[in-house]
Amino acid sequence: MQVARLLLLPFSLIYSAILFLRNRLYDWGLLNSTRSKVPTIVVGNLALGGTGKTPFTDYLLAHLKPHFSTAALSRGYGRSTTGYLQVSTTSEVKAVGDEPLLLAYRHPKTQIAVCEDRVAGIEKMLSEKDRDIDVIVLDDAYQHRKLKGDVYVLLTTYHRPYFRDFVLPAGNLRDPRSERHRADIVVVTKCPPSLTPDERSVITRHLDVTKGTPVFFTHLEPVGYIEASTKQPAQTPESAVIVSSIADHAHFEAQIKRQVKVLNHLKFPDHHSFDSKDIQRIADNIDSFVKDRPVVITTEKDWMRLAQFQDNLKNIQVLYQPVNMNFLDDENKFQDHLIDLVRHARRV
Repeated sequence: MQVARLLLLPFSLIYSAILFLRNRLYDWGLLNSTRSKVPTIVVGNLALGGTGKTPFTDYLLAHLKPHFSTAALSRGYGRSTTGYLQVSTTSEVKAVGDEPLLLAYRHPKTQIAVCEDRVAGIEKMLSEKDRDIDVIVLDDAYQHRKLKGDVYVLLTTYHRPYFRDFVLPAGNLRDPRSERHRADIVVVTKCPPSLTPDERSVITRHLDVTKGTPVFFTHLEPVGYIEASTKQPAQTPESAVIVSSIADHAHFEAQIKRQVKVLNHLKFPDHHSFDSKDIQRIADNIDSFVKDRPVVITTEKDWMRLAQFQDNLKNIQVLYQPVNMNFLDDENKFQDHLIDLVRHARRV
């Protein structure tokens, strides 16, 4: 694998140069970038997926709510539609995407929409007359340079921070490391809760952020299991078959293994569109371990796409595991800093 990445390095250097030029053209004003009429918080990363953008966006929506009338706009990755669509709990996952639908379930009173063109999407959101909006959170928009955001929050994972990665195709970065300097806040996600202050200092030094840019450390905290058919809390099972279609299978499996005997892990590509053959494969796996009486455990995001097959799964106990994003420390500092940035970005 390492040899293959080395062979791809020349292509990464070429691609990195193209990305660098593109970003500088936006910085120099040679390519047009539009600022919204209301402040925007851009959440994103330099890498391809798996950094915890959705749990972080969920956190922002919950904690900005007491201070601002907040909305969220996403591309709606993996959806079958195009253009602008509002998202609610009655939306179809194929139409809006799994992550926006999850956010709609968690924040039913918050205006959530999808649009691949963020500038057009924001204009459409602001044209809606049913509610006022003070700030818009944009999920996965760090590379969307047509929009000039007000607050940029850059996420990077503890296990694979951007300073240990390379630009595609040799690595998983979709922007050069130099783009870290656009961030107003950097958040290291999926940290072990036991990460010491000295270890954080070492990571902060390697992140090499712009002077004055604060760095925060977070971890994902599972909050029990939910019975998919009833939406009620469920007891921790003894054994399970895991089903996931996310970017970071290993992290999810490690969380489950702390309490549950994992008999098998069915791994699908991120944002996989499940079909009847997949459901049959899940059922066959459960049948093969019938003596262990296992349940199916999946992620909350994956259940957004599996729910349409609920009738096919009625003879199988399916649990999903919600996760919340928690700060290791300095949470109040983060919230105060973010709120100050948004207030300073308010239009007169």
